[in-house]
Amino acid sequence: MVSWAPGRLDVFLTGTNSALFHKWFNGAAWGPSLTGYESLGGVITSFDEAEARAVAEGSDSQNRDTN
Repeated sequence: MVSWAPGRLDVFLTGTNSALFHKWFNGAAWGPSLTGYESLGGVITSFDEAEARAVAEGSDSQNRDTN
């Protein structure tokens, strides 16, 4: 998760199909929708330590891509 302005959040995650997905909050609403994610495509071939730990612990099993 990153923030580049007050009230702005950008969340990036790897889907079950190994593609990169994006969701944002603009201070008032989530985009592209409350439950949707924007596909940025591509194939993620490695994870940083924090994500790898989350996957190993199973903490993100409910938050992976549905596409």
